[in-house]
Amino acid sequence: MFGQGRPIRWLFILTVSLFLPRMVAWADPGLWDFDLQVRAEEPTPSQDDATIRDIQFVGSRIGWAVGDRGTIWRTRDAGASWNFIAAPMNCSLQSVCFLTDRVGWIVGGGTTPFTRTDYGVVLFTSDGGQTWEHRAPDTLPPLYHVQFFDLQSGIAVGSSGGDSTSGVFVTADGGETWKAHSGQSGRAWRAADFHSTHAGVVSGRNGRVANVGGKDVLAQQFGSFGLRSLNDVRLQKDRSGWLVGDGALALTTDNEGVVWKLPPNPLPAELADITDFQAVAVNGAKAWIAGSPGSVIWHTQDRGQSWVKQPTGQTVPIHAIEFSSETNGVAAGALGLLLTTEDGGATWNAAHGGERRVAMMTIHTCS
Repeated sequence: MFGQGRPIRWLFILTVSLFLPRMVAWADPGLWDFDLQVRAEEPTPSQDDATIRDIQFVGSRIGWAVGDRGTIWRTRDAGASWNFIAAPMNCSLQSVCFLTDRVGWIVGGGTTPFTRTDYGVVLFTSDGGQTWEHRAPDTLPPLYHVQFFDLQSGIAVGSSGGDSTSGVFVTADGGETWKAHSGQSGRAWRAADFHSTHAGVVSGRNGRVANVGGKDVLAQQFGSFGLRSLNDVRLQKDRSGWLVGDGALALTTDNEGVVWKLPPNPLPAELADITDFQAVAVNGAKAWIAGSPGSVIWHTQDRGQSWVKQPTGQTVPIHAIEFSSETNGVAAGALGLLLTTEDGGATWNAAHGGERRVAMMTIHTCS
């Protein structure tokens, strides 16, 4: 009997050893080998150093970054490494929104050669980026921001045109169809943040910023910011928020953007001549502001009462910054730059595109 039972025990051990790794992966999604489902590709040189426009994390480890030339990057280790995924079209991708590690949307747009006709792009995936479905109707203009609140309800912001003068579009069917909000012209909207499809703030070029209430884009209720671009806005559930733009502009609100004001301790005035802020990340009382040049990120732990300079070791402009916690963050920008921090920004390390420079050679000939 002993001799007959021995093969059975070996078979049982072999079976467990084969299935144990998959059982562990199913129990902890963070350990799941996502590359078995999504095939990483090799970017072309122009895609490898394409400017990254937006970042979003789902949880603390899985994140997405999108940018010019149809570039999509994915991380499974909190930004320490990134895999490239090619989009089905070669255009500028401006904003990304994932509800889970599998379901997400990306928006952007471009201009058709020869006809010079602008077009919008809405990409949707339900399998974590393995396949992408184009959901933008022909009437959508180029889009710069997207947010979804469930599988059906979403909002996107872009240029005015086609059937819209407001530049704000909502969907109730997961992006299959879009309907424009009414209101003032939004031909310059470039950034936004929303609590729902009926409440938020939009901002853009020429000092334009407005509230979205109900189904309308409301007229601006406060003074103009001149011709400077207002490049990013973030709102929090406690009604506070930040608005940043060119000329080192950094403003706060405590009433969801009805009124914007300087922080308690404004940033140094001399920054206005040398700095354009492009992105802001917020986590409670803490905020991080970045832009051009990208050599320094400005950080406050107390809603703008004090500021700390956080050197990045890079010089190229930073266009996006995201913190998944108070300590873990990613900043991204020109030339494919992806920076990570695990100590709240005190130190930054280049995960991709570090130490890159742009060089230009001109040749003059005498006739």
